[in-house]
Amino acid sequence: MTTLGIIGVGLIGGSVALGVRAHDLFDEIVGFDVATDALDLLVADGLLDRSAESIESLARASTLVLISVPTGSIGVCLAALARSGRSHELAMTDTGSVKGTVVSAALEAFGELPSGFVPGHPIAGSEHSGAAWSDPDLFKDRKVILTPTTSTSPDALARVEALWKGLGARVEHLSAERHDRLLAMTSHLPHLLAYALVDTLASQPAPDEIFDLAAGGFRDFTRIASSDPQMWHDIFMDNSEGLIDALDLFEGHLRKLRTLVEELRSEDILALCERAKQTRDRHLNRG
Repeated sequence: MTTLGIIGVGLIGGSVALGVRAHDLFDEIVGFDVATDALDLLVADGLLDRSAESIESLARASTLVLISVPTGSIGVCLAALARSGRSHELAMTDTGSVKGTVVSAALEAFGELPSGFVPGHPIAGSEHSGAAWSDPDLFKDRKVILTPTTSTSPDALARVEALWKGLGARVEHLSAERHDRLLAMTSHLPHLLAYALVDTLASQPAPDEIFDLAAGGFRDFTRIASSDPQMWHDIFMDNSEGLIDALDLFEGHLRKLRTLVEELRSEDILALCERAKQTRDRHLNRG
């Protein structure tokens, strides 16, 4: 029997479980979550076949383990998996948005990088959190980045790839360092800016009047500020170096834009807007 063990059954973990059910990828799904009452409901609703009392017992029951918790908690989960005594048999992966700290946590937990460990990151999600928002098609046609280490075995890599491809995802490989640098610019920086903009306006006099006039553009830009604060706090902390580099890059460009506005350089402002539109349409509006 093939058994998928999911540690942390929120939006991502729950969506994996639903997708595995829909595509019949595993014989059994076992879940562990610190919210035990919610876990019991997920078993009763059929999202999980059963729950585990601990991460160690989940590891002993599983053939592949998916860690889907905030990045700040992944190290604790890896340490528990190390205590299970099955690190040489299990294929293990995670869904954390930062990979460098996850690799360091694995090295600390196991004393070496296990051959079965395949760090991963699905580029999919929502501003909503919790298993109630689970979607079996959340990963369909979305990228999943795997950052195998020099110790990762071909068998473990193939098993993790099969999971994500079975859910309809497109799998790519990057180094952990390159992943964190790129995601700092395309994901972590936008989330920080969204939180910062909402917080800036909320601190102004008569904020209700400001938000009453917020229309579609503001809602679209700040949608991701409704994301799980704990999760994004952990990401900002764990990828602080990459995020600072991205902030420096953006601040430099913003200062140039401020100069264009102050000097009423109409042609340059229009050229910037046109250049940005063409770039976004070319890369993000394909299909």
